Amino acid sequence: MTYETNRNYGDEALDRLSKEYDQMWVERGIKNAKEDVLVIQLFISLAEPHLETVKKTSFKVEVSIDKEKNYATNLINYRVNVYRYPDIPDGNKYKIFDFYSEGKIFPRGDHQTKKEAFDYAQTLAINHNCKIVGNVSGQIKLKKDIVELE
Repeated sequence: MTYETNRNYGDEALDRLSKEYDQMWVERGIKNAKEDVLVIQLFISLAEPHLETVKKTSFKVEVSIDKEKNYATNLINYRVNVYRYPDIPDGNKYKIFDFYSEGKIFPRGDHQTKKEAFDYAQTLAINHNCKIVGNVSGQIKLKKDIVELE
């Protein structure tokens, strides 16, 4: 069974309600709101135990480095990201990435930029004790053997 609600109960809806004198419209609004409360309560009842599972789950980490073309500037960028994913079967389907914490884009694509991107990816992989993946990961010459490549 699918439950979905996309009704608005914000200031605009409350303002309209105060000016609405169509009894059927008000009754329907009450009925819809009561249904939505049930859907929200169901969501909470399922989400709270799942949150406890998530809190107890261990995560794996991987560093990704990808070469991509910026079509606006016609230059090559290197994008380095750190991903976490739950250590469960098929866990990599649930990758979580926080670009703002450690992710970085290296624009221009010249040799110096490539070296900076590769060094940064390697540093992250060593810091997280994880592998490097991505469409240019095989080009990285490792300074330490801690990191394994796919």
